[in-house]
Amino acid sequence: TVGAGGTGGGNTSTTATNGNNSVFNSTTATGGGNGGGFLNGVDYYAPNIGGSGGGGGKIDGVNRTGAAGTSGQGLAGGNGQANEAAGGGGGKGAAGSNAASTSGGNGGIGSNTYSTWATATSSGVSGYYAGGGGGAGTAGGSASNGGTGGGGNGSRGNNGQTNARNSTTGTANTGGGGGGGSNDGVFNGRNGGSGIVIVRYAV
Repeated sequence: TVGAGGTGGGNTSTTATNGNNSVFNSTTATGGGNGGGFLNGVDYYAPNIGGSGGGGGKIDGVNRTGAAGTSGQGLAGGNGQANEAAGGGGGKGAAGSNAASTSGGNGGIGSNTYSTWATATSSGVSGYYAGGGGGAGTAGGSASNGGTGGGGNGSRGNNGQTNARNSTTGTANTGGGGGGGSNDGVFNGRNGGSGIVIVRYAV
């Protein structure tokens, strides 16, 4: 079973969701945890633990903490900055970066441990899989990048602002996380990329 990527949240009635598990026989790779965010611009929802953890959201004067990853599978998401920017999602190879003032945290790098097992048509991004999604930032900050291994870039600012940039989805068949969105209901959080199952066998 190749798990579908989690869905990105928006500043409406939609909350983000964890990615789905990828399974081969008795081995399960846990889907990534969703990042924290706001529901209808009012109620904060926390990031979730997953194979890798979601990044902490931005808002209401509190430095929101990123969620933990699952031991042996992935690392934690970065922390958000009060009222400003969100932490990056964790990757297989590194934790997500904390937000810094107005700049969202970068997603953690993925892993290339098994890339030599894969075929040329499913070799990940630069040979890496399971990169974290970048956290959202404001128009005055630096844009965040997704982690190498399919992580999507985070948004910067709101629609129509100078230097604004939309978020991007995680790359399909890498398990990369989606980029975080802004709070204007236009630059929504993006979906994560679907997972991948790599089987090595003797011939």
